[in-house]
Amino acid sequence: MLASSTCYESEKVVALLNDGWRSWTELSTAERLKPKSELVEQTVAGRPEDKYPDDGLVLRVTSRELPEKNLDDERNRKWHRYYVWFNRDEVQSMLPRQWEKGEQTELPAELSKRIAALALLDKGRVDGFTRSFRDADVEAAKIELTVSSLDDSTISFQIEGHTSTKTRDAQAFVSNMPRHEDIPKHRGVRTEILGSATFDRDKQRFTQFEMVAVGKRFGGAYLGRSPDDWGEHPIGFSLVMGRPTPAEQLAPEFPERYPWLSQSP
Repeated sequence: MLASSTCYESEKVVALLNDGWRSWTELSTAERLKPKSELVEQTVAGRPEDKYPDDGLVLRVTSRELPEKNLDDERNRKWHRYYVWFNRDEVQSMLPRQWEKGEQTELPAELSKRIAALALLDKGRVDGFTRSFRDADVEAAKIELTVSSLDDSTISFQIEGHTSTKTRDAQAFVSNMPRHEDIPKHRGVRTEILGSATFDRDKQRFTQFEMVAVGKRFGGAYLGRSPDDWGEHPIGFSLVMGRPTPAEQLAPEFPERYPWLSQSP
C-alpha cells in the first residue's frame, strides 16, 4: 500500500494517492527493496480467516433497501455485503434423515438464529456498521428445506421460512439523543424467505445455495437513520454461495458468535 485513509471524499482520496505515488518514486532502489519489518514477518495465528470452512458452506449476504411500492420506484442505491459461515458438521445437520422427494427438514435452531441475528441486519445509512441481534432478540426463525428432486448424485431442495427480530437498542448513536426525544425504543427486521439449493451426495457439500429474504425493517438502525426513517420500510437480502477466492475468504462479522471460531486451535 502506498497510502491509506478512511476518507470518502473523492478529491481528497485522489490527492492522497498522488502523494503516496510521489513519495514512492522519490525512494531509492535500496529503500524500495528494504526487507519487510519484523512485525510484518511475524506469523499471525488464531485469526478467524484461518478457519475458513472449505468443506462447509459460506453465504455471501447482500442487503439493500427496497422501494416502498413496487420495483419500478426509485430506490436507495446503497448496498452492503458481508458473509455468514457454516462448518461441515453444521451443513450435515441441515440435511434430511431420508432421501425421499417431499421430505422436509428444518434447520437447527442455532443455525436459523445465526441467519436471523447475524445476517438479516438493517445496516442503516452508515456503510456497514451495526450491532448484531442477540439470540434472545430472535422472536422467530424457521427455515425449512424440502426435497424437490433427487438422483444418484445430487439432491435438490426448495427453501421456505420466516424470521422476526426485535431489540431495545435502536438509534444508540449518542449524538441523536439531545436532538430527538422520540428515539424509537426498538429496532428489528421481519422477513419471509424463499430459495433453492443443490447438494452433491458424493462430495457431501452444497454446490448451489440461493435464498432471498424480503420484509420490513422498523425502529431505526443501531446507527445512522434519520427521524423520518424510523418507521416500517421494505428491506431485502440475498444469500448466495460465496466464491472460494482470496477476495472473498473474509471472516464473517461477529466471529465471537460462532462456537467453532471462538475455540482455541
